[in-house]
Amino acid sequence: MRKWFILYLIVVNISLFAIIKSVAPQAEEIELVFNNVKIKSLEFIDENEFRIDAKKSTGVDITIDNNKVIFTAPEMTRVKLELPSFKKYLYRSDDGVCRFDSEHLIIEAEDGELIEFKDGNLLIIDEDKTRVEVGEKGIYVFENDETVEISSRGIIVDGEEEYKEITGFWGKLLGGVITAITRGSMHAVGKRPEKIMKYMINDQDDEENIDVWIADDEDEDEDLVREEFHKKIKPEADDRIKVINHNGAVTVEVWDEDEIDIYAELKTRKGKSELKKVELIVDEQGGLLIETRHLKKNPAVTVNYLIRIPSTTALESITSNNGRIKISGARGDVELDTSNGSIVIDNFQGNIDAGTSNGSIKVKSVKGNV
Repeated sequence: MRKWFILYLIVVNISLFAIIKSVAPQAEEIELVFNNVKIKSLEFIDENEFRIDAKKSTGVDITIDNNKVIFTAPEMTRVKLELPSFKKYLYRSDDGVCRFDSEHLIIEAEDGELIEFKDGNLLIIDEDKTRVEVGEKGIYVFENDETVEISSRGIIVDGEEEYKEITGFWGKLLGGVITAITRGSMHAVGKRPEKIMKYMINDQDDEENIDVWIADDEDEDEDLVREEFHKKIKPEADDRIKVINHNGAVTVEVWDEDEIDIYAELKTRKGKSELKKVELIVDEQGGLLIETRHLKKNPAVTVNYLIRIPSTTALESITSNNGRIKISGARGDVELDTSNGSIVIDNFQGNIDAGTSNGSIKVKSVKGNV
């Protein structure tokens, strides 16, 4: 839980650097819309107001449009968001629709899959009506007339044609390991819809961030130090973009502006001095190079990029480590390479050469060779 300020002097001091805005919509179900806003922390409160807490200089606005509450910032901004606990909410993403409140969350995916979190339990029903239940007692899969149980008892398959048990030492060991991992994940996210929503709103892939879901929330980590980088430039007609990152994710999106908008967040748990060991370079000579440059050997710094480009600007290459590469709506003949992260490409024009170790590659709507 977030630590509440108890000294008046601290409150006065903090207020010099932050601004709190609030609105009080009347609808019982509220749709949430975020423009240039990412969630630093999300909490439910026993009040009737929606509140955001952001840096004073960012100018985040909250507007109400019928049953919608719209959060808008002129540039990418992280905010602390507080929602009334007695209302219901709706959030639309590229992958489907999510409905949630302070105790319950349902995701209706575009492919027909249904995901439900409630009381620390997870239920998944896919498009083929296969049912998966995950809870404290174990994992249960119901498919047609067959049931699979994975628990501390072992692995048990019960169907019309056969009944199998893997018990004894190895069965109990394997079943116990799987359920222990599951309990760890559910302990982190299953009982807290607000934490799941934070990652959905921030558009993070499950497979890349399982370790984040299991780990303690970053916002509760007092040792975590952040720094932001932001720059806008006017591209030349023949500019091709090359991105070199060393530890973190790279997201590239097309937008309607004629500028290239480069936003990056640097994070470390080794103090502010550790951030001085990396430098972010934007080189406009002979194309456009965006690079995370290490000034010392192996700095413990994560750099996550969000780069928005005009539709006329082409990509040449993106290289990273320990992070996802995600591209939406862009073009060019591009080479993509990462490790310990996924590659996600949607609505791309051009040829793609993509490679990753220990991650998935998802490609959709590409006009070119992959």
